[in-house]
Amino acid sequence: MSLIHPAIETLIFNEEQILNRVSEIAEQINKDYEGKEEIIFITILKGAFMFMSDLVKKIKLPIKCEFVSISTYGDGHLSTENLKLLLDVQSNIEGKDVIIIEDVLDTGFTLSTFIQLLKQKNPNSIKIAVCFIKEGCQRVTNLNIDYFAFIAPPLWLIGYGLDNAQLYRNLPYVGSLKKEYQ
Repeated sequence: MSLIHPAIETLIFNEEQILNRVSEIAEQINKDYEGKEEIIFITILKGAFMFMSDLVKKIKLPIKCEFVSISTYGDGHLSTENLKLLLDVQSNIEGKDVIIIEDVLDTGFTLSTFIQLLKQKNPNSIKIAVCFIKEGCQRVTNLNIDYFAFIAPPLWLIGYGLDNAQLYRNLPYVGSLKKEYQ
């Protein structure tokens, strides 16, 4: 195993654990969508890019990859007006099966709001794949998560796409960030 970055307080998930679990999720998706014409994977940037990359390498079905960039902003009140799509889906998803790829689920606000926007494009189905579900976070909505890799502790996590000020996304493992790096 490689040396752990000095910004890591505690290693939470190592590279082997992550890759094994992503492979299991891919196997399940391959079974669930067997015989389907095409699946559209919509990845929410930036944090989910590594999860998506490893996941689609294991998918044995016809797929398209799309990327969206979402910004939430405002006065702290959660509403659809506080969500801005910086990069939207480019493909026509009407009548298509869609899997949203997300890095971390905490409150669920952004993901829930994005799903409302996607439904206006009339896809056949929408499923959700999340790499990390934060344990103990207050959810603002009930989301049905179809695929997830890990339940993560409610810590500031970095690595495997997760960042602190855009740093540490490239680490192949996930760890908690030391306070002096926050």
